[in-house]
Amino acid sequence: MRLFLFTGLLVGLGVALAACDTADGPATARLTVRLTDAPFPFDLAEAASVTITRIELLAAADDGDAANDTSDTEGVLDRIVLFDGEPFALNLLDLRDGVDTLLVERFVIPADGAYNRIRLFVGDDAEVRFVDGTTFPLKLPSAQKSGIKIALPAYEATDGDIDLLIDFDVERSFVTRGNPEGPNFQGFLFKPVLEVESFEVLADTTEGG
Repeated sequence: MRLFLFTGLLVGLGVALAACDTADGPATARLTVRLTDAPFPFDLAEAASVTITRIELLAAADDGDAANDTSDTEGVLDRIVLFDGEPFALNLLDLRDGVDTLLVERFVIPADGAYNRIRLFVGDDAEVRFVDGTTFPLKLPSAQKSGIKIALPAYEATDGDIDLLIDFDVERSFVTRGNPEGPNFQGFLFKPVLEVESFEVLADTTEGG
């Protein structure tokens, strides 16, 4: 299932666009995040739910140290927190057939650095619910409790909107343990799989861009 779409003012796919400096200070970029889904094959399921707790944009220089949020060079942020509000639950099965949901909209970021990853944090309370009401609680693998990293196409930030759509693959993320229609079905393993589905750079149409 497709996960999020960023609309930000960034650069695209290794093609450097000239940043527009403003009279007030350095150029900035803006990021939008939406969520959608691709087809989910399980006819028995009515919900595949996850809770989003935090979203970060990581610069190429990021060293993974959560205590170090800024770079020592050029003032470029290593880690930009795009969302850190009230956690919210999503039924990924609602995001099929081209449907998406907005996570972050036109988030302003410095337009003088390279960003190569998104880190998505999900709660330890995912579940799959069948149409008969049977619920299968799932635990997040310990290796992903520090966030799920999604690699971004190569680019450097500059003025210009960018739409990034990420797919949260339900079929690969919720792995069945046996035959769901059999008597010995043991539920699911939760192994989140997220990938970039599309990446589109749009020209900046603002005055002076």
